[in-house]
Amino acid sequence: MITCDTPLVAENVFDYTGPAWHQPAAIALNGCPLADVKNNSIKGYFYYAFSVYSCSDAVLSGNSSDKCYVGVYSVGATTFKGHRVREAGGGFALTSFTGTLEDCIFEKCAYGVGVSTATVQMTSCVYRDPPKDGHAIDFASGEVTLINCEFGPESVVLPKVLPKADKPFITAMHYLILKVNGEVPEDSEVEVRTANLKVAPGAADLNVRNSPAPLVGRRTPLPESLSPLILRAWVLDKDGKTVPAPEYSVRVLAPAQDGKERKILKTLTVKPDAKWFRPKPNDPVPTLEVSLK
Repeated sequence: MITCDTPLVAENVFDYTGPAWHQPAAIALNGCPLADVKNNSIKGYFYYAFSVYSCSDAVLSGNSSDKCYVGVYSVGATTFKGHRVREAGGGFALTSFTGTLEDCIFEKCAYGVGVSTATVQMTSCVYRDPPKDGHAIDFASGEVTLINCEFGPESVVLPKVLPKADKPFITAMHYLILKVNGEVPEDSEVEVRTANLKVAPGAADLNVRNSPAPLVGRRTPLPESLSPLILRAWVLDKDGKTVPAPEYSVRVLAPAQDGKERKILKTLTVKPDAKWFRPKPNDPVPTLEVSLK
């Protein structure tokens, strides 16, 4: 499809049994704004299962591919949700790309996501059953933010000659779902700050999102609320060095009274790690529990 405005491609099955890589793509879109491509199944030795080129604000959701050389090739601004790629040379090849990957699975792929001059946010993505020497991210250049992804810096391959950058290559973050047991006053909240970090009065802590967070049913918000606590974990900095997760000070605060500062009910120190990964992000099981007793 070429320069097709607002196309819908849904519920199709492509099953190619011919010679490997002779067919360039099962579904190819070029210059198709607002494309909606969903619930398609691609099987066989296509070179690309999906090729999405310069399709502004396209959304691809619920699609899958098996045995294609590359699951998705994408240039431009696109959103991918619930996409599964199995037994591919590469899951996603993203070039001059800006967009998001959410709830995507890369299974038995030589690499999960190839990043070249791309700005990508990946949320709750899984790299499963890799072959020998497989890796989740093949990074050439750009900026990647990982939220609730199960793989660590050891599953990232950087180029021999690092690109010049003024920001970290990859920043990993995790959800913090805190449950507070005991008698919790109504309108209490949870505040998280990076431990031993000096910031100007009123300045934001850039390692933490959505703090302070309310306690609803004695638990901080789940991701489906769009306002969960999110804490920075490890980073691959602009020099390609791994920076481990910092420690955070977590405080349970009582309701505010008469303009006074909130009373501290509980304080603990935490450090995000791989165990914080949530296979089902909105499962009510908390990341951590504390008691006010």
